[in-house]
Amino acid sequence: MKFKRLPAALIAVTMTVGMIPTLVFADDAQTEPAETSSVQTTESKETKETEKETAESKESETSETEAKKPEQTETVEPSESKETEPSESGVKETEASAEPSETEEKAPEASESQAPAETETTVPEVKPDKGPAVTAKNKAKNDSLKEDAIHKDQTNTFYKQTKIARPIIPSSADSPWSGSYVYFGRCTIDGNWPMKFRVLSPSISVYGKPSMFLDSEYTLFDKEFDSNSYNWDGSSLQYFLNGAFLSSSFTSTERNSIITSYGTGDLTYKSPSYEATIFGSPVKVNDKIFLLDVSEAMNSYYGYSSDSSWTTSSDWKKVHSSDWTQHKVLNRSKSGCFWWLRSAGTTADGLACVGQVDADGMIDGITNHRAWGVAPALNVDLDSILLSTVVSGTANKVGAEYKLTLKDPDLSISVQSGKKASISGRTVTIPYQISGSHAGNVNRVSVIVRRNTTLDFLYYDALSGTVAKNGTGTFTLPDGLDLNDWGTKYYVYILAEQTFGSQTTDYASDMVALDAPVAAGPTKYNVHIDVVYPGGIDTSEISGIVTVDKEQAASGEKITVTATPNSGYVLYRIEWCDGTQGKSVDITSTKTFTVGNNDPYIYVMFWNEPKPNTLFSVQPKTAKVKYKRLKKKAQTVACSKVMTVSNAQGALNYSLVSVKRGKSKKYKKYFKINAKTGNVTVKKKLKKGTYKITCKVTAAGNADYLSA
Repeated sequence: MKFKRLPAALIAVTMTVGMIPTLVFADDAQTEPAETSSVQTTESKETKETEKETAESKESETSETEAKKPEQTETVEPSESKETEPSESGVKETEASAEPSETEEKAPEASESQAPAETETTVPEVKPDKGPAVTAKNKAKNDSLKEDAIHKDQTNTFYKQTKIARPIIPSSADSPWSGSYVYFGRCTIDGNWPMKFRVLSPSISVYGKPSMFLDSEYTLFDKEFDSNSYNWDGSSLQYFLNGAFLSSSFTSTERNSIITSYGTGDLTYKSPSYEATIFGSPVKVNDKIFLLDVSEAMNSYYGYSSDSSWTTSSDWKKVHSSDWTQHKVLNRSKSGCFWWLRSAGTTADGLACVGQVDADGMIDGITNHRAWGVAPALNVDLDSILLSTVVSGTANKVGAEYKLTLKDPDLSISVQSGKKASISGRTVTIPYQISGSHAGNVNRVSVIVRRNTTLDFLYYDALSGTVAKNGTGTFTLPDGLDLNDWGTKYYVYILAEQTFGSQTTDYASDMVALDAPVAAGPTKYNVHIDVVYPGGIDTSEISGIVTVDKEQAASGEKITVTATPNSGYVLYRIEWCDGTQGKSVDITSTKTFTVGNNDPYIYVMFWNEPKPNTLFSVQPKTAKVKYKRLKKKAQTVACSKVMTVSNAQGALNYSLVSVKRGKSKKYKKYFKINAKTGNVTVKKKLKKGTYKITCKVTAAGNADYLSA
């Protein structure tokens, strides 16, 4: 028996013996999956596998005419961790054989809360050989060993899946897969760690109902497809994924959110082509958990190259496999591991095969009983998704990672019977009641404010207050929202939530719309007063008293401020601001303002009362002016300061009152004084003589002294 044009490592038959623990969640409570030691009991297939491999080996030895070079493999005993000598495989290859990885698999250490219970009873079953999927499995574990806490609000959480970006259509086979990711469920095969999925489509309707199409980012474990059949329907891998894996790796709410996908995804193979020649047509599904078909792994709208990785220089229908060549397709590679597809086909030599993707993203066919990497795919019902939260990256951009909040049918919230929401200023108080069998799991009650014309949240956060089955919480109505518009221009909802870390699904009740408070009239804004020292130090207890004529006021109403300084202080300045982000306006002179659409903030500043300028004095001086033959009529000649000023506080200002010669006062027009310096200038044509100048000097004062 001969497989042509297939990698040698994909044909060699390898079997190891061990066990895979299977974990089952209790359906009566919504809890994070935990490790356990329960073991899946399956019918041993060792005898059948040995007989089949022996038969294939004999057939290969009698039919092969070229040199035979057996492949070496590992055998691991279930009770021992050390490796034994490899045995020769009876299957011969046309290409050089590749050995499985010798990297020893090491599961992450379990925390105390997840420590598996000891057991002495084990049931042997076929266990994956240490090869293709080990690297990806360990990478998936390492990426998910530590979950970060995350606070959900309107900046990172969005309605349903509306901000999850679609994958980018790859420009070539060398383009990596580029799209969004979702953490969903926890893999319990040899550990307990969050599973990371590629979002092949955030919204699709080709599998029975609107859903989000997910494909595992990594191969999660190794497992044979089936010991006999090459068909997905009825295979042992189909049975395992939709049985033990589904029940142990997802909570009851997660399982209920996964739709039973039906059909082929409305995909076909173009003909002639490699995929049509080998696999015929896409394989239908009727499962919650399934493997991708070749057609899905070649769908560019899912971020995968439409290139099968095969080319030929002749007609595909002639099945000249010697003319076929293969190349790498990076966007289908999953951490260098081999992984199963559900497609069934026939090789160029007429041998039955199952579809696979190799370490380089190339599509091939392979014998059904290899222990190969498993990358599960599934569809999440869009009706079950309430929220999506960005845990890494930027919303609506490729590369972003999300967690989901699913609707929990066993959880509900309502306003307490006979009570209604109330409002004081901008503070809304909500009396709520949580019910349902999962009511005890709630650790957060949230409020959502959303416009009627968009799905974006204006506000989303936890209510203030302690969570209780019958409790009360508060939130502040965002600035700019008028209470009269509640229920028309915007809507307010509450929901009860059970939240976890950044890589684990959250659960919530349905969003319940709140009616506007009964006494809904014009929104009354709270008036805030802050008395400060101009330098920023709060002296409200000693510097003065501030009152307003209204403690609450609607938009358009006037507020009057009264500011009375205490003894030893004077009023320095009054400002007001429309909201905390508005621009401050000086109202010191008017002491009134008109309320806007936010809480008004009033800032009053008092200063220490200034002392009199009692030591301020001015001494007159005599100045002589000499000039000869002034040629220009407007020319002036400066004389020295005509006075000495001492002990003045603050800036000085000089002004000319009068100029006398004898009893005549008509000479003022010939003199001019500098207001800042006090220097006097004399104009041309002034007659020689003695003049008496009368000046006024003002000291402006400062924070400590009055003007004088």
